[in-house]
Amino acid sequence: MAFKHLIQRLLLGLILSTPLAAEPVLERGNGPEPDSLDPHRAQGLSAHQILRDLYEGLTRIDANGHTVPAAAERFEVDESGLRWCFVLRTGLRWSDGQALTSADFAAALRRALDPNTLAPYASLLEPLRGAPEMLSGAGDAASLGLQMPDEQTLCTELQRPTPDWAARLALPVAMPFRDGELDQRPFNGPYVLEAARPQSHVLLRRNAAYAGSRPARIERVRFHVTPDAAAELNRYAAGELHLTETLPPGQLAGLRERYAEQIRVGPAYASYYYGYNLTKPPFAGNLALRQALSLALDREVLTRYISAGGELPLNRLVPPLPSAAAGDVPAQQRELAKQRYRQAGYGEHNPLRVELRYNTGLSHRRMALAVAAQWREVLGVQTVLRHEEWKVFVSNRRARRVTEVFRAGWVADYVDPISFLEGFVSDSPLNAVGYRSEDYDRLIRRAGAEIVPSERAKLVHQAEALLLADQAILPIYAYTSKHLVSPALCGFQIHPLDHHPSAELYFCDQESAP
Repeated sequence: MAFKHLIQRLLLGLILSTPLAAEPVLERGNGPEPDSLDPHRAQGLSAHQILRDLYEGLTRIDANGHTVPAAAERFEVDESGLRWCFVLRTGLRWSDGQALTSADFAAALRRALDPNTLAPYASLLEPLRGAPEMLSGAGDAASLGLQMPDEQTLCTELQRPTPDWAARLALPVAMPFRDGELDQRPFNGPYVLEAARPQSHVLLRRNAAYAGSRPARIERVRFHVTPDAAAELNRYAAGELHLTETLPPGQLAGLRERYAEQIRVGPAYASYYYGYNLTKPPFAGNLALRQALSLALDREVLTRYISAGGELPLNRLVPPLPSAAAGDVPAQQRELAKQRYRQAGYGEHNPLRVELRYNTGLSHRRMALAVAAQWREVLGVQTVLRHEEWKVFVSNRRARRVTEVFRAGWVADYVDPISFLEGFVSDSPLNAVGYRSEDYDRLIRRAGAEIVPSERAKLVHQAEALLLADQAILPIYAYTSKHLVSPALCGFQIHPLDHHPSAELYFCDQESAP
């Protein structure tokens, strides 16, 4: 038996070290280890990238940022803006052959809204009639605004007009789900799960039962855990990856010279910022201190020399916006930072001592070191850096027990500024900073229900302005989408939300394949 296991391990090692061309497997870098492969419980981007291969929602977001039908063949909304009906494509099945019906999508919404599921994105489904009551434990699944006229049709009744409702249903939290052991779980997307190796990779194979709009061309896809961008680059250079999750910070110019057409860089609807724990000292009730830390930063220096990947400096949350801190930080801004610092109760003989947490990764470490250096230079702040593995980091950030300042960021769920702002509503499970403002909550509720675009934009702007005036976060930059793509791989498109489903990719010598 031991000999058999030895042979199996040797064969696995041989497979993983075989040159890419020898096997039709798409090898993808995917950042940190996914926090969950349950679409309703997953929060990290690395998990969502895999889940969009394993599952298919009623809708999806295309490369132009538009919401288009996916498992649904079509959808429509009535004149009131409250009733949305989705008609499924014919012949849809789960990977085990069982028919996929409107009841499966209704069951998914009920599960996501069940407070016992602890779905971090469940609040995005709150426009559904009965959803707030169910999430709070005061209602039940029978009260939800879900109707199934037949097996092909799901109608949703909303409590208020929600223009982006179809886009919300593209998120993993609204995808159909049938529970079971991970290695026996059925899926409805272009791929099914073949193997999951902790801290190594997740291997998918093409779903033979898939009857949706985007059948996969590549037989297998391996998502590699690549939390370190420099190590990921080395693996790409060695021919072990077809596609990287990102690029190492500060190397874009040199990589352009080396890889030319293989570099794909474009704007991303995403922002990078630091959050404060507003529920505990030293930041609870200390607006002046939060202002001082923001004023002390030179965002132009941070993006030009530290992240150095074409990022746009931001002193807002929603990109793209010009930075008021572009260019050298003026002397008066430094003096104002020092004034606010003293007002907060700190100074040369009483410096702030603070912990800055970030998830493991070279780019986050570089940024944390640079931010700490600027705080020390301008204010004399003593910063202790703490790096944590992704799952531990996310858990600590959510619990707000040990965090003081922490790395954060947001890639919009759909192309709408409200996607950045809803996570700061008082009772949102995504509200890691612990921000609470009745005025802010009211503005977000009004914006979500407003169907006149110009009025909605005003409300969104007012809400963001309030969040920034309260210094709930410390914005740093707007992301860019940065990848290396093998010349052997075709179909890759820059996407505003950085979505790259494997079903849209194919090896270039497969161009004539169905």
